Amino acid sequence: MGLALAVMVTTDWVVGGVIAAVIPMAVGSFAWAATAMRRFRDRNRSPLFFVVLIVGPQQLWSFARDLGGFEGAPYVKLLLMVMAIGLASWGFVELGVLRGTVGRNRYGDDPLNPTPAEVFT
Repeated sequence: MGLALAVMVTTDWVVGGVIAAVIPMAVGSFAWAATAMRRFRDRNRSPLFFVVLIVGPQQLWSFARDLGGFEGAPYVKLLLMVMAIGLASWGFVELGVLRGTVGRNRYGDDPLNPTPAEVFT
């Protein structure tokens, strides 16, 4: 009986812990992805860049990590990991370092240069 109670309590704690971890992670991931999309638009880039610069490095790294043990595999793994680091670095520069498009772009007006009507409304 004690073992069944311990399993039941542990299961409830595990399920509660998973729910307590998944919900904030999902909300945070959504907010981060929305901010990244907004920044790509500010740079006058297509949202496809999100796939290339954010999802691409993750997939390359996972593929390199799970690559089988054939001859030459260490070199292929190294090449894939270097490509993933390069894409992730480019994504960091694109999202965090470079200035947005000056003036109007295809996604709207420049948020750093508002018109007087926008400032005083």
